[in-house]
Amino acid sequence: MKKFKTMLMLFVFVCSIVFITRCSKAENIVKYEIETIGMYDTKTGVLLKLGDTKSTIKKYLGNPDETIINTDRYDYLNVVYNGDNEVVSLNLDNVVYDGGNRFYIASGIGCESTVTDFQETYKEYTEEKDKFNRYVSSIKLIKENSYYTPLNDETNTSEQEKIKISMLYYDYENINSIRIEKIK
Repeated sequence: MKKFKTMLMLFVFVCSIVFITRCSKAENIVKYEIETIGMYDTKTGVLLKLGDTKSTIKKYLGNPDETIINTDRYDYLNVVYNGDNEVVSLNLDNVVYDGGNRFYIASGIGCESTVTDFQETYKEYTEEKDKFNRYVSSIKLIKENSYYTPLNDETNTSEQEKIKISMLYYDYENINSIRIEKIK
């Protein structure tokens, strides 16, 4: 009987350690609220999101300055639509006008921000160079319920919505562009 109690206590102890370890790992998962994934328009106070319809964007921003194929351009923001007229990409060029940029990522990062600002906000970023020798910092996220979490390309093959937030730059002081897009 004493041996049984000892084994039971050992079992409970091991289960407690496993439970605590799993809980602490779950708390360390970075989560981005859905409301923080999009492009904020300072002129209208509206958050533009992936999946918004073309009619919704027109309601908020009015008629585009220019339209080329499936892309509408508003004050240096390119809104790209799929065949169903849903937003699949929001691309902001680095042009400062009227005393500041009109559009920001909802987390507060804009083209006048520094690369360090972006990398401190999205700590799970990766960095590489593109074919034009610009640096690209980006983070891939996957939708889980009411938030997005960092996507591990090697282990996740689910059909859940996935997005990528990226910025292009030549040096840490000047962001050339910011993009939020759906990925497969």
